[in-house]
Amino acid sequence: ADARSRQFTVLYDMAKTMSKAFDQKSLMEKLCDCALQSTPAEAAYVFVHEKDKLVPRAHRRRGDKKDAPKISASIVKRAIQHRRSVLVADAGQDLRFAAAQSIVSKGIESVICAPLLAHEHVVGVLYLHSATLKGAFTDDHLHMVTALALQAAVALEAIRSHEASRQQLLSVFRTVLGAYERAAGKEVDGHSERVYE
Repeated sequence: ADARSRQFTVLYDMAKTMSKAFDQKSLMEKLCDCALQSTPAEAAYVFVHEKDKLVPRAHRRRGDKKDAPKISASIVKRAIQHRRSVLVADAGQDLRFAAAQSIVSKGIESVICAPLLAHEHVVGVLYLHSATLKGAFTDDHLHMVTALALQAAVALEAIRSHEASRQQLLSVFRTVLGAYERAAGKEVDGHSERVYE
Protein backbone atom coordinates (compact mmCIF):
# COMPACT_ATOMS: atom_id res chain seq x y z
CA ALA A 1 0.00 0.00 0.00
CA ASP A 2 2.84 2.36 0.88
CA ALA A 3 4.57 1.70 -2.46
CA ARG A 4 1.35 2.37 -4.37
CA SER A 5 0.81 5.57 -2.42
CA ARG A 6 4.35 6.74 -3.24
CA GLN A 7 3.72 6.05 -6.92
CA PHE A 8 0.57 8.16 -6.94
CA THR A 9 2.45 10.93 -5.14
CA VAL A 10 5.24 10.90 -7.72
CA LEU A 11 2.78 10.89 -10.65
CA TYR A 12 0.85 13.76 -9.08
CA ASP A 13 4.10 15.67 -8.55
CA MET A 14 5.04 15.15 -12.19
CA ALA A 15 1.59 16.27 -13.33
CA LYS A 16 1.94 19.51 -11.32
CA THR A 17 5.32 20.15 -12.94
CA MET A 18 3.83 19.56 -16.38
CA SER A 19 1.12 22.14 -15.78
CA LYS A 20 3.72 24.79 -14.98
CA ALA A 21 6.65 23.82 -17.22
CA PHE A 22 7.57 26.32 -19.91
CA ASP A 23 11.03 25.05 -20.82
CA GLN A 24 12.47 21.67 -21.74
CA LYS A 25 15.33 21.77 -19.25
CA SER A 26 13.24 22.07 -16.09
CA LEU A 27 10.79 19.45 -17.37
CA MET A 28 13.51 16.90 -18.17
CA GLU A 29 15.29 17.48 -14.86
CA LYS A 30 12.04 16.93 -12.98
CA LEU A 31 11.48 13.73 -14.95
CA CYS A 32 14.87 12.42 -13.79
CA ASP A 33 14.11 13.39 -10.19
CA CYS A 34 10.76 11.60 -10.25
CA ALA A 35 12.32 8.49 -11.82
CA LEU A 36 14.95 8.25 -9.08
CA GLN A 37 12.33 8.92 -6.43
CA SER A 38 10.17 6.02 -7.57
CA THR A 39 12.83 3.39 -8.39
CA PRO A 40 16.15 2.09 -7.01
CA ALA A 41 18.00 3.38 -10.09
CA GLU A 42 21.50 4.73 -9.54
CA ALA A 43 21.19 7.18 -12.42
CA ALA A 44 18.57 8.62 -14.76
CA TYR A 45 19.11 10.17 -18.18
CA VAL A 46 16.81 11.86 -20.68
CA PHE A 47 17.65 12.01 -24.37
CA VAL A 48 15.52 14.05 -26.80
CA HIS A 49 15.24 13.79 -30.57
CA GLU A 50 16.54 16.93 -32.26
CA LYS A 51 17.28 17.04 -35.98
CA ASP A 52 17.15 13.23 -36.24
CA LYS A 53 19.67 12.77 -33.43
CA LEU A 54 19.31 11.81 -29.79
CA VAL A 55 20.66 14.63 -27.67
CA PRO A 56 21.22 14.40 -23.89
CA ARG A 57 19.00 16.92 -22.14
CA ALA A 58 19.13 16.00 -18.43
CA HIS A 59 20.62 13.53 -15.99
CA ARG A 60 20.61 12.80 -12.28
CA ARG A 61 22.79 10.47 -10.19
CA ARG A 62 22.04 9.16 -6.75
CA GLY A 63 24.49 10.39 -4.13
CA ASP A 64 27.87 11.82 -5.07
CA LYS A 65 28.79 9.31 -7.77
CA LYS A 66 30.75 10.74 -10.69
CA ASP A 67 30.90 7.60 -12.83
CA ALA A 68 30.79 7.86 -16.61
CA PRO A 69 27.31 7.30 -18.07
CA LYS A 70 26.53 3.61 -18.55
CA ILE A 71 24.30 3.78 -21.61
CA SER A 72 23.62 0.78 -23.83
CA ALA A 73 22.90 1.89 -27.40
CA SER A 74 21.35 -1.53 -28.09
CA ILE A 75 18.75 -1.14 -25.36
CA VAL A 76 17.94 2.43 -26.40
CA LYS A 77 17.60 1.35 -30.03
CA ARG A 78 15.20 -1.47 -29.12
CA ALA A 79 12.97 0.85 -27.06
CA ILE A 80 12.79 3.33 -29.95
CA GLN A 81 12.24 0.76 -32.68
CA HIS A 82 9.48 -1.08 -30.81
CA ARG A 83 8.09 2.09 -29.21
CA ARG A 84 7.80 0.18 -25.96
CA SER A 85 9.56 0.34 -22.61
CA VAL A 86 12.33 -2.20 -22.07
CA LEU A 87 13.11 -3.84 -18.73
CA VAL A 88 16.46 -5.62 -18.42
CA ALA A 89 16.75 -7.36 -15.05
CA ASP A 90 20.13 -8.99 -15.63
CA ALA A 91 21.84 -7.49 -18.67
CA GLY A 92 24.62 -10.06 -18.77
CA GLN A 93 22.14 -12.94 -19.07
CA ASP A 94 19.52 -11.29 -21.28
CA LEU A 95 19.56 -13.08 -24.65
CA ARG A 96 18.11 -10.05 -26.41
CA PHE A 97 21.38 -8.20 -25.85
CA ALA A 98 23.86 -11.06 -25.71
CA ALA A 99 25.85 -9.62 -28.63
CA ALA A 100 26.00 -6.09 -27.22
CA GLN A 101 29.59 -5.47 -26.14
CA SER A 102 28.70 -2.18 -24.44
CA ILE A 103 26.67 -4.01 -21.79
CA VAL A 104 29.62 -6.16 -20.75
CA SER A 105 32.31 -3.49 -21.06
CA LYS A 106 30.33 -0.87 -19.09
CA GLY A 107 29.28 -3.24 -16.34
CA ILE A 108 25.57 -2.67 -16.85
CA GLU A 109 23.40 -4.88 -14.63
CA SER A 110 19.80 -3.60 -14.66
CA VAL A 111 18.11 -1.13 -17.02
CA ILE A 112 14.76 0.42 -17.78
CA CYS A 113 14.49 2.40 -21.00
CA ALA A 114 11.15 4.06 -21.74
CA PRO A 115 10.38 5.94 -24.95
CA LEU A 116 8.90 9.42 -24.70
CA LEU A 117 5.93 8.68 -26.91
CA ALA A 118 3.59 11.43 -28.12
CA HIS A 119 0.96 10.71 -30.79
CA GLU A 120 2.75 7.43 -31.60
CA HIS A 121 5.91 9.39 -32.32
CA VAL A 122 9.05 8.84 -30.22
CA VAL A 123 10.40 12.24 -29.16
CA GLY A 124 13.06 10.90 -26.80
CA VAL A 125 13.86 8.29 -24.13
CA LEU A 126 14.12 8.03 -20.36
CA TYR A 127 16.97 5.70 -19.39
CA LEU A 128 17.57 4.32 -15.87
CA HIS A 129 20.31 1.96 -14.80
CA SER A 130 21.86 0.17 -11.86
CA ALA A 131 25.45 -0.96 -12.16
CA THR A 132 25.51 -2.81 -8.85
CA LEU A 133 22.19 -4.62 -8.50
CA LYS A 134 20.92 -7.45 -10.69
CA GLY A 135 17.16 -7.52 -10.73
CA ALA A 136 17.02 -3.99 -9.35
CA PHE A 137 13.83 -3.19 -11.27
CA THR A 138 10.42 -4.87 -11.17
CA ASP A 139 7.37 -4.78 -13.42
CA ASP A 140 5.89 -2.15 -11.08
CA HIS A 141 8.96 0.03 -11.69
CA LEU A 142 8.57 -0.51 -15.43
CA HIS A 143 4.93 0.60 -15.39
CA MET A 144 5.76 3.61 -13.24
CA VAL A 145 8.63 4.75 -15.47
CA THR A 146 6.49 4.22 -18.57
CA ALA A 147 3.76 6.43 -17.09
CA LEU A 148 6.28 9.15 -16.24
CA ALA A 149 7.75 9.02 -19.75
CA LEU A 150 4.31 9.32 -21.36
CA GLN A 151 3.47 12.33 -19.17
CA ALA A 152 6.75 13.99 -20.04
CA ALA A 153 6.31 13.36 -23.77
CA VAL A 154 2.93 15.12 -23.79
CA ALA A 155 4.38 18.07 -21.87
CA LEU A 156 7.42 18.25 -24.15
CA GLU A 157 5.25 18.40 -27.26
CA ALA A 158 3.16 21.15 -25.67
CA ILE A 159 6.28 23.18 -24.89
CA ARG A 160 7.60 22.70 -28.43
CA SER A 161 4.23 23.68 -29.91
CA HIS A 162 4.11 26.79 -27.73
CA GLU A 163 7.63 27.77 -28.77
CA ALA A 164 6.82 27.19 -32.46
CA SER A 165 3.67 29.34 -32.17
CA ARG A 166 5.67 32.05 -30.42
CA GLN A 167 8.28 32.06 -33.17
CA GLN A 168 5.55 32.26 -35.85
CA LEU A 169 3.93 35.17 -34.03
CA LEU A 170 7.27 36.98 -33.78
CA SER A 171 7.89 36.41 -37.47
CA VAL A 172 4.50 37.89 -38.39
CA PHE A 173 5.09 40.81 -36.05
CA ARG A 174 8.49 41.55 -37.63
CA THR A 175 6.98 41.38 -41.12
CA VAL A 176 4.14 43.75 -40.24
CA LEU A 177 6.51 46.11 -38.40
CA GLY A 178 8.91 46.13 -41.34
CA ALA A 179 6.10 46.92 -43.78
CA TYR A 180 4.84 49.71 -41.51
CA GLU A 181 8.31 51.22 -41.17
CA ARG A 182 8.83 51.18 -44.94
CA ALA A 183 5.46 52.82 -45.52
CA ALA A 184 6.05 55.38 -42.78
CA GLY A 185 9.52 56.07 -44.13
CA LYS A 186 8.11 57.04 -47.49
CA GLU A 187 5.59 59.42 -45.91
CA VAL A 188 8.15 61.25 -43.78
CA ASP A 189 11.08 60.94 -46.13
CA GLY A 190 13.40 63.89 -45.56
CA HIS A 191 11.75 64.87 -42.28
CA SER A 192 13.17 62.23 -39.93
CA GLU A 193 16.24 60.18 -39.23
CA ARG A 194 15.94 56.40 -38.87
CA VAL A 195 17.86 54.81 -36.00
CA TYR A 196 19.16 51.24 -36.24
CA GLU A 197 19.99 49.29 -33.10
